[in-house]
Amino acid sequence: MVYIVQVLVEHPTHALDTAFDYLANEEIMGGVRVAIAFGYQRIIGYVLGCEYSSMTKEELEKIAGFKYRYISEIIDERPLLNQELQELSLTLAKLTLSPRISCLQTMLPPQLKPSTNKSVGIKYQKVIKVINKNIVVNTVKQQEAYQFLKEYANIPLKDFPYSRALLNKLIEQKAVLVIDEEIAKNVKLIFDLYLRGQSVIGIIKELEKRKILSPTGKVKWCNRTIDVMLSNEKYTGDVELLKSGKSEVHYLASGNNPAILLFLTVV
Repeated sequence: MVYIVQVLVEHPTHALDTAFDYLANEEIMGGVRVAIAFGYQRIIGYVLGCEYSSMTKEELEKIAGFKYRYISEIIDERPLLNQELQELSLTLAKLTLSPRISCLQTMLPPQLKPSTNKSVGIKYQKVIKVINKNIVVNTVKQQEAYQFLKEYANIPLKDFPYSRALLNKLIEQKAVLVIDEEIAKNVKLIFDLYLRGQSVIGIIKELEKRKILSPTGKVKWCNRTIDVMLSNEKYTGDVELLKSGKSEVHYLASGNNPAILLFLTVV
């Protein structure tokens, strides 16, 4: 029915150096950070383990003699440390007589430490993807930049060694796309909810429940935004050619660019 999750809290004190049990409706991997309610605070915890229980929350509470709380949010998509390093943290804690969470915090960079601060979360970046490997660009300099991007796939935008104006020219010629990884993550979620049978209204409710902001940075999503995303062929790796008011003939080129949704064909 539920999963029992063992969580270390972020406070590095010996009095709290033990795993606290929380509940989740899905399996959570050991080694990820989660947001939890602890007393009257919302803090960050570190998952040590997770086990399935066939009992209900009420049945577990009757046996344990206390009330269970659910995990508020899963912060990471995958473990921050491999199994060997997680076990090393326990050895270090015993050798140094330190709380285990202190050892885990020492192993991680500041932005990934299990602690409450504004920078906690998954970090995303913009990357440049080549969407047409056979196009003939206009100038020698554009050809040089285009060749560079074909050799270094999915390079972060900040690492592009040429001018932004040159990149814009390549985008205009439909040679490359700049993909925002955070937007791509949200688009995948929207299509996943759609494939599960959610209506547009249902998708909006789920996005707002997860506190995901709209592309314009607003808390509220509108129906039109979802409709446009679901009908955008570029998200599936396709592109319409000769799409303009001057032509009555359109062609859909499948597999034209790296799809955000590799598994999906929208009809």
